[in-house]
Amino acid sequence: HDEDLMMVLAPLREVLARYRGRVTLELVGVAQGHDVAKQFQGLPLSFQDPRDASFYPLFHEWMRKTLQWDIAIAPLVDNAFTRCKSDIKYLDYGALGVPGVFSDSAAYRDTVKHGETGFLAGDARSWRDGLVELIENRPLREAMGRRANHELMATRTLTRAAPSWVEALCGLGPRSAPPGSENLDGGRFGPVRRNALA
Repeated sequence: HDEDLMMVLAPLREVLARYRGRVTLELVGVAQGHDVAKQFQGLPLSFQDPRDASFYPLFHEWMRKTLQWDIAIAPLVDNAFTRCKSDIKYLDYGALGVPGVFSDSAAYRDTVKHGETGFLAGDARSWRDGLVELIENRPLREAMGRRANHELMATRTLTRAAPSWVEALCGLGPRSAPPGSENLDGGRFGPVRRNALA
């Protein structure tokens, strides 16, 4: 994550200096220590260590109880590895109702609705502008967080997504069900029973 953070170092430093006393950068999961801190040259910076919450459900609960963020960021360096990453930070922040600025990358481009559920940033200026807009415009910030949360709950929860997952997974299996099984569409997708999701 250090490389991702360094990608947005200049706009973060600019915003932290401009809003000194109003904004603190709080880092989670980034290497703690002198090397990262010295990059911010005395600007307001703190570290959170979720050491006891490495299992994802525990991490999400830790986030909900510990973090009191108004704005979140998700920088992601563009490379072969990160092009295969998911939009997990959008999901994390949306679950918390926190608006964010996200890298304009494969992980977020198809999920974040720019200006509605977050901001997409592709260069230093767009990172700075997105952060400034969210800091300066509280009604936008709050509405964006609510919209991200609403979209997450309406489209991305297990209850909402499971039927399409079942359909996709069943499509990988045999095209007919064993005799006597009652599956989702009368035999086309295989032996997945209707009550399997209950």
